[in-house]
Amino acid sequence: MKNFKRILGVSIFLLMLTPFAVFGSSEMQKGSPSPDLTSIPEPVSMPGIVEKQTENKTMLKNQGEEQQNAVQLQQDAQAGQKAINMNLQDGQANGQAKAIGRNNSNDKAGQRRSVVANATKEMFGIAERNQGIGQQIRTIAQTQNKNQEQIEDEMNQVKNRGRLNKFFFGPDYKNLNSVEDRLANHDEKMEQLKMLAAQIADEADAAKLLEQVEVMEQVKIELAKEVVSESKGFSLFGWLNKTLVK
Repeated sequence: MKNFKRILGVSIFLLMLTPFAVFGSSEMQKGSPSPDLTSIPEPVSMPGIVEKQTENKTMLKNQGEEQQNAVQLQQDAQAGQKAINMNLQDGQANGQAKAIGRNNSNDKAGQRRSVVANATKEMFGIAERNQGIGQQIRTIAQTQNKNQEQIEDEMNQVKNRGRLNKFFFGPDYKNLNSVEDRLANHDEKMEQLKMLAAQIADEADAAKLLEQVEVMEQVKIELAKEVVSESKGFSLFGWLNKTLVK
């Protein structure tokens, strides 16, 4: 009986607490409203950062192009310098070849002068030992030595004629004609010396004089070849210049 009363009393007490529990639960629901999804802020865009990234990419691209341009300019400069160096080397080679050609020409002229001078000296000795015809031998020797000097000077002018003058007006016909006349006179003088050699009583002197005549004739043959060589070549008005010079 006592237990029944106790259970009944607990039940009544619980029933009395129920309204209060319901009221508290509703108040709690009212105090914490459900979240409003529409009020959630959208992600904030950062235009400054995007623009900075774009600017950095553009800057890197420009730097890459500038480096490529710098490399290209350097390569072009090196190629240009190489071409200049090659041109300079070609020019130096051509200049050296021309200088060698002039030196060879001068050497030949100097050798001929020396040969004729030695032959003249030998003739002077023969003339001293052969008083009867010695003066004629000496005169011819002096004339031929001087003639050789003049021939070499004229040939030097012929060889130094400019390319434009050669192209338009041909070779230096004036000096070439003068050289040809001197060479023709040379033949006459050599024939005179041969006749004088036949009059020398001393066979050794006669043979030596003929040797010097042969030396001078070889010089004359070499000069005649140079005259022919210098007379060749195309020119626009060379034929007219040649006619006027004659």
